[in-house]
Amino acid sequence: MTPDTLSRDVVRKLVAIGGWRDAYVQIIMTRGVPPVGSRDPRLCENRFQAFAIPYVWIASPEKQRKGMHVHVSDIRRVPTQSVSPLIKHYHWLDFEMGLFDALDRSADTVVLKSIDGHIAEGPGFNVFAVIDGQLTTPRSAALDGMTRRTVIQIAESLEIPVSESDITLERFVRADEAFLTTTAGGILPVTRIDDVEIGTGPGALTATLHAEYWRRRQDGWLSSDALYW
Repeated sequence: MTPDTLSRDVVRKLVAIGGWRDAYVQIIMTRGVPPVGSRDPRLCENRFQAFAIPYVWIASPEKQRKGMHVHVSDIRRVPTQSVSPLIKHYHWLDFEMGLFDALDRSADTVVLKSIDGHIAEGPGFNVFAVIDGQLTTPRSAALDGMTRRTVIQIAESLEIPVSESDITLERFVRADEAFLTTTAGGILPVTRIDDVEIGTGPGALTATLHAEYWRRRQDGWLSSDALYW
């Protein structure tokens, strides 16, 4: 049995044991820890972890209808020169500090900037914005998330041009629309960035992508059964 087959089998069993129709599952592979008393990472043994819980939402259904209020923090994301953003790591102290800042300002969540001041990402989600009629997402200092990649695929299939480029705070708050993408929620509209209202509510392009995303998910697009069984 290959590692991929084993991990899929474990996840399926976890969901079955829980008895959930809708579940959030996560697979984590770490380098592990070295023997007690050693700091030599070469002596670590890989550790596999997996869990399944009832499906969770970053934003409630009401928030998804009305749109989210995000705060752009002055706290910077871990620089790419230190840790590659393409690695899904759990160095989240910067996110947690930013969340304290956002919640103290009555915002729903936080977006951090890169070390050079461009919009990066938030705790567990990527960022998209419609700027000057162009759907745009940060090109660096952000995880290439699964849902981010899926939304880009959907947009391209609908012949909606997508640009991966740097986004300054000034451009971000001038966006016609904005939304977040995450496994725990799919596409979440943003209608306020700090003190700036974005449009008059969730935008038309956001609504189109949201509807298409969930239609395809309901049809089993990119599902494990469709891919492997």
